Amino acid sequence: MRRNRATFRAIKIVRLLSASDTPLTLTAISSALGIPKSSAFEILHTLSDERIVEIADSDLKTFRVGLGLLELGMVALSKIDLRREADPFLRELNRLTGETAVLAVEDKGYMVCLDRVEGQSVLRTSVELGSRVPMYCTALGKAVLAAYPEAQALDVAAARRVRKLTPNTLTNIADLRRDLSRTRRRGYAIDNGESNRNVRCVGAPVYSARGKVVAAVSIAAPVSSVDSEKVRQFGALIQKTALSISRRLGFAGRVLYPLGDARARRGRDETSQPARRQDAYVGDGVHPSGPAPVQAARGRSAAFRTPEHPRRLDRVTE
Repeated sequence: MRRNRATFRAIKIVRLLSASDTPLTLTAISSALGIPKSSAFEILHTLSDERIVEIADSDLKTFRVGLGLLELGMVALSKIDLRREADPFLRELNRLTGETAVLAVEDKGYMVCLDRVEGQSVLRTSVELGSRVPMYCTALGKAVLAAYPEAQALDVAAARRVRKLTPNTLTNIADLRRDLSRTRRRGYAIDNGESNRNVRCVGAPVYSARGKVVAAVSIAAPVSSVDSEKVRQFGALIQKTALSISRRLGFAGRVLYPLGDARARRGRDETSQPARRQDAYVGDGVHPSGPAPVQAARGRSAAFRTPEHPRRLDRVTE
């Protein structure tokens, strides 16, 4: 289906204004989006009439998003039962941990924040309501990816541009595959400063009555305040919370990652050696790495590179 050019331009303008920390002039908007000034002028004033954008300064002739956009967003949010059901659990997570609790849903390879309860830390750890974060480098995203079949998870992650946001960001398919496997076994995902080097998160998936993953919840906290023991504590809490929200939605399952749980139990049965905990802290350790299976890597985005040598990371890996 062909896009309507005027509508598409209007959406781009709204998104640009939403992402900007300061109001923008007509010239700045036109230049940033490659839209003729005359077209941008007409669109801006139409959006202004509908209160989707507003004039921030009549003398400087700058624009910003308007309250009409917020009203539309709140109407959309009010129709999502998931957010209403999850809210008390997010508040309880925040009460128990003092950290930021977040609820997000997947949308075309990104996680979109539906709700959050801010923590007590002076360090800002959470995403904004409605903002989009990558799946491959966040606990929210990896929790959802681990709930997918492996091929689907890797396809979803590789379909988007992969950027190294911090020294800990996983940017190759071999590392991502291993990380998702550990997530399934331990029962929750870890973002070890992969999207923000100052923030460590744990996340777990939320399921519908049909057993389909529909969201994820996470706890986000400053790296300096979260050691391996606290990761384990937060991991247990986030699993319990995700399962409780899922049951409110009608989910009948008993575990979040059935395949991972079965493998973990099989591993315990096959050996008398104590299993390595999946969230043990590796201080300045070597991140497990190695060549990805050639056949599995073919056909996926080249953005996920197979490293020739392991790299050293300060990570919670297992």
